[in-house]
Formats: sequence, C-alpha cells, structure tokens
Amino acid sequence: MSRLITRNNLQEFVSNGCLILEKGMLLSPGADDLAKIQGIQVIRNSQSASIDLLKKRIHQLLTQEFNISDAEHIDVVQQEVLKRLIKQS
Repeated sequence: MSRLITRNNLQEFVSNGCLILEKGMLLSPGADDLAKIQGIQVIRNSQSASIDLLKKRIHQLLTQEFNISDAEHIDVVQQEVLKRLIKQS
C-alpha cells in the first residue's frame, strides 16, 4: 500500500530537516517543491539502505571508540553527519 506525501502532510514525515522516502511512499510534485523551498533534504529509497548502514557504523564508532552510550546524543550525531553528507552530494 502506497502512502502519498503532499504539501498538507509533508511535515508529519520530516525529522531533523530530512525526509526519508521509504518503499511505498510517494512524494507529490507540490510536496517536492515545498521541501526544496524549506530546505528539507529528501532521501530517496535507493539511498535508504546506505543510510541505514551508515547510521549503524556511526553508532558502532561512538559506542566502541568514544564510549558514548546516550541514545539521544548518538541520534543527534547521526543526523548531523547525514545532513552534511547529503548537502555535499
């Protein structure tokens, strides 16, 4: 079952300035335009698996190499790294 993301419900799917389009999610042209205007990074399904792998690696590095165990702190670091990487591509 597909889920349509429109201008009206776009913000429900945005987290930390990113919208990850998973399998079965469709982005309307209007929502796509609004995301661009608002500076929201749209991550397409093809990038999703790579992002999951990257987040796991960041989690591993923070916990094993830097002894950081706070889940909120780890999430903040993961989101910041993703934002910076996506802006560069």
